[in-house]
Amino acid sequence: MKIRHVDHIGIVVKNLAAAKAFFVDLGFTVVGEAKVQGKWVERIIGLNDVRADVVMIQAPDGQLNLELAKFHQPVDQEGIRLASPNTLGLRHIAFVVEDIEGIVDTLKQKGRELVGEIQTYEDSYRLCYVRGPEGIIVELAEQIGKNPMSQKNEAEKRNPILQPFKVLIGKWDTVGTHPYVPGKTFHGRTTFEWIEEGAFLLMRSEIDEPEIPSGVAIFGSDNVTKEFFMLYFDERDISRKYDVSFTGNVMQWRRSSPEFSQRMVLTIAEDGKTIVSKGEMRKNTGAWEKDLELTYTRI
Repeated sequence: MKIRHVDHIGIVVKNLAAAKAFFVDLGFTVVGEAKVQGKWVERIIGLNDVRADVVMIQAPDGQLNLELAKFHQPVDQEGIRLASPNTLGLRHIAFVVEDIEGIVDTLKQKGRELVGEIQTYEDSYRLCYVRGPEGIIVELAEQIGKNPMSQKNEAEKRNPILQPFKVLIGKWDTVGTHPYVPGKTFHGRTTFEWIEEGAFLLMRSEIDEPEIPSGVAIFGSDNVTKEFFMLYFDERDISRKYDVSFTGNVMQWRRSSPEFSQRMVLTIAEDGKTIVSKGEMRKNTGAWEKDLELTYTRI
């Protein structure tokens, strides 16, 4: 038994629009909105007659989601409490940022205030607390040197060569077909996330139907040749290396071998909400034929 990763942090608010706007100003993206009610949620959270609106927003690197919730029923009778930073309980969320002064200036123009002031910590970080709507406190941290408390390797950092792939970051529902299973529609999920602080990109894919294997893949780069590569492994114990290219809104991966070759073209929509992928395969020296085709929809 183990915890795999943090999925999201929930924040209950009175003014959902204001809270959403605050985090959007910080660079978050809205990835989903829903109305929540029914016995299933009441049994989970231990409240009766629940009616709530929920907005899910995602950090720019795709590795953290915040769930903003407004309860129409039942309502918190005590109202908003403006807690100080030393009040017991979950008190703030910290974000690593670039240009902390610029962000603070932008937030001040929108009516936000610093709890204290921007300070430098041991020549490693510029830090400050910002109070958002309804008492929400966020910490902004701009790294300016080595973190004295960090045990991580200095190479665990954002890989600039891989930045074209950031459009993929997030969770996707997939629907598709395969010519070897005519008449059947496949349903699944795929996630893309940075690992090692952005040095590499990790892809996890799974299909509900048993004919298509679940797999994982790691994307990396060669900064001299500007080439990309994907190392793939799936539940059948099959592992493969693919060459990858990314031009405009089209990503391709391909491999060539005497026994079995594959190529996949993924076209990303202008709004970044859908991806259409079309695969082809070739056995031995035969002709290319259709392979798995999927449509990805951002969750």
